Amino acid sequence: MSKVLILDDDADIRNVLRLILESSYEVYSLNNSDSWLQEIHDFNPDVIILDIRLGNLDGIAICKELKSRPETRHIKVILTTAALYDMKPLKKISDGFLEKPFDIDTVVKLVQRICD
Repeated sequence: MSKVLILDDDADIRNVLRLILESSYEVYSLNNSDSWLQEIHDFNPDVIILDIRLGNLDGIAICKELKSRPETRHIKVILTTAALYDMKPLKKISDGFLEKPFDIDTVVKLVQRICD
């Protein structure tokens, strides 16, 4: 079973994503914890759904760091945000993009595509 880690500072978003995905994936969620890197290593996800705006953390910087480390570069990263961003540069550093608000089918199809 593939593993999905959700890193988002909004508890409601984390809970909704968990409910959508937990029937098909092992799901673990984090808020904007300073120990995010250790928790990623401990859970060893196949996919991370990563909010760009995490309060005191920068999701884009986290994505770049994960993709630059030999031990984490294989992890697929789906960036997500409700803010307006130029998606071209985001698509270059991530494996997918999910705009908030999102619908259930979009989430399921995107995670399935990336996990397969």
